[in-house]
Amino acid sequence: MTVRQLALHLSGVNLQYAHTGTPEEMRRGILNVDFPVAPLERYEYTCTNYILLAFLVEAIYRRPIDELVEERVFRKLRMDDTRWTRPVEGGLPRTVRTINADPGTISDFGAREYFPKALGNAGIFSTAADLAKYARMMLSGGRGTFREGVTECCFTNYSPNGLHPHAVGWDMFDDMIPEGSSPETVYHSGWTGQTVWLDPVKKRFVIVLTNRFQDWGEAKYGRKKIAEEILENIPS
Repeated sequence: MTVRQLALHLSGVNLQYAHTGTPEEMRRGILNVDFPVAPLERYEYTCTNYILLAFLVEAIYRRPIDELVEERVFRKLRMDDTRWTRPVEGGLPRTVRTINADPGTISDFGAREYFPKALGNAGIFSTAADLAKYARMMLSGGRGTFREGVTECCFTNYSPNGLHPHAVGWDMFDDMIPEGSSPETVYHSGWTGQTVWLDPVKKRFVIVLTNRFQDWGEAKYGRKKIAEEILENIPS
């Protein structure tokens, strides 16, 4: 199993892990999770992949993942309304509730139990304006934030032929790419009702933030329809 296989959801790791106990107990349990499927055998989106990646980053830098991201991304981009594990100070009145959590509470069960520490798969509170800053940075090649070549990994399909197309951190399966976008468009969807699309060819992005309360699939494709209506009114 490799770092890239984790990043592409091709590691074969078990999607189930213990969601209870202290953060340290959860960490030990996740680090001992099994791999029931051989790497590269099939694509399966699972939060465990990115939880393990965050643990790896923390081990290398010997710092919590949220501190590193705050220093190296949020502050550099002046994403002043973005924090990991909780809303920014004074931001709670602007925070909406989601399908299973009150405003200001992380919706993901595991990340909520891991609080106040940050778990690598969930728990970031942000705004459309801040995410737009991140999107512009990504479409500019990471200028001022990432070293050369990093964003290229986020727009390149590394999956073997026949498997779900995926870049590092971003999905490329065409059923969620809005009409009018280039085939190179990547996206990421949140379970509670968010999707961000980045089109590296047309240098466009779309951010749709909702607080889903009903069917996941219906809501997901509903956000795609919203994106298509937005793109119809943006010059190509």
